[in-house]
Amino acid sequence: MNVLLILSDSVNRHYLSCYGNDWVRTPNIQRLADRGIVFDNHFIGSAACMPARREIWTGRKEFLWRGWGQIEPFDDHIARRANALGAYTAISTDHPHYCDRSHGYGYIEWFEDRNMIRGQEGDRRIAPAVREEDLPEWVRSAARYWPLEACIRYYRGVMNFQEEEDWPTAGVMRDAATALETGADYGNFMVFAEPFSPHEPWYNPEPYRSMYGPCREDLTCFPPYDWMEGAKTFFREKPEEEMAYLSQQYAGSLTMVDHHLGKLLDVMDRRNLWDDTVVIFTTDHGHELGERGVYGKSYPHWNSHANIPLIICHPGVKKPQRTDAYSTAVDIHATILDVLGDVGYQSPHGRSLLPVVKGEREQVRDGVLYGTFSQGACWVDDELTFFSGYDNVKQPAYWYGTNIERSEPAPDAESGRFIPGVDMPVWRYRRTYGYNQPATSPPHIYARKDDEQEHNLAGDEKRLARCREKLREVIEEHGAPPETYRRLLL
Repeated sequence: MNVLLILSDSVNRHYLSCYGNDWVRTPNIQRLADRGIVFDNHFIGSAACMPARREIWTGRKEFLWRGWGQIEPFDDHIARRANALGAYTAISTDHPHYCDRSHGYGYIEWFEDRNMIRGQEGDRRIAPAVREEDLPEWVRSAARYWPLEACIRYYRGVMNFQEEEDWPTAGVMRDAATALETGADYGNFMVFAEPFSPHEPWYNPEPYRSMYGPCREDLTCFPPYDWMEGAKTFFREKPEEEMAYLSQQYAGSLTMVDHHLGKLLDVMDRRNLWDDTVVIFTTDHGHELGERGVYGKSYPHWNSHANIPLIICHPGVKKPQRTDAYSTAVDIHATILDVLGDVGYQSPHGRSLLPVVKGEREQVRDGVLYGTFSQGACWVDDELTFFSGYDNVKQPAYWYGTNIERSEPAPDAESGRFIPGVDMPVWRYRRTYGYNQPATSPPHIYARKDDEQEHNLAGDEKRLARCREKLREVIEEHGAPPETYRRLLL
């Protein structure tokens, strides 16, 4: 059996027709839903981009031990295992973080065929120099909320794009279609198609730029994210039309991904691959679009960006179905290797979803653990969603890994065999991480029926105690570091 994984970054499931959206055009994602199983309880694992990929690539839960970084020497890379099984392995991607110094090492190197399209987000490639006075109005608008240097760096990457085929999304899907043709010739393949879109910034070609509203050169396509002062300025000005414009451009970017996805599905049709190929469509996380006064995907992990899409098309599924089975990023790793016939392999933390897909089991887990390193942990099950809260003042977070960031002073670093199941010494050192998060955060509890998560039940002390007991049990099963309990207020 073969595998085609489509991993599109930052997809909000509530923007997809198969999850109830009625205004964003995603007919090709719907093509998958019409012949597969739609998962309603698929959640993020470790946020954000690279932590999610490490979980999919290796099946190892990340956020309890470390954050954004390289594939570790002790990780069992999915492409290495697929190669050993005799599969042709290929990845086509424009994800710029594979080019980020030590942060991106090891992710794409194990694939036999690797196509990297440059130019997305802040990709630090060589590009023409740009003077501030030469920036177009939409970039100047972005500089109200983003550092000017970041705006210029992004513009240098996209300034020469003219036609739709110049955009990296088109190149990724075009190269993935070629890899799919090659895999069909081999007869045994694992192909990853990984467009960075609809990750921000949402600079789109026509017709997508004006598909959901008029094109405005005076409004930014950069959401105010990952820069606290810029976000404060943005929301202080309460720019309703700018927020609407950002949502329109996000939708346009998603529709562009969907359009080029259709070319992959056309290859599936033309080469009659549906009878021996499992197709998986998912994302790493969603993206808040201003409704809660935030952009991005930071903790707390609201349903709007944590409950993400997953569609699995299997030759044994003859009509569209839905499932409420719980699943998360590490399960994609276990599922793919199960499909490829990696008999006896035990994923570190993942569980294959094939029994659910084949109708042999209703659930492979009773809930999902997710979070972000040095922030809070979350647990969701049939009854409640619990955001633990955290206190990095009372108990700092520690990073566990084989690499120490050169920019991160680590005078307290010590080495040892700290990670359960890993017979290799790693560094342990104090570190906080990411996204301008506060040093402390209180707990939240929401009933599952409260899908908008508007009513925090954490004031009920008995319920809070039960949630903390359950979360303690779950992270203990994962072998979490001892300081985690105190830091997560457990």
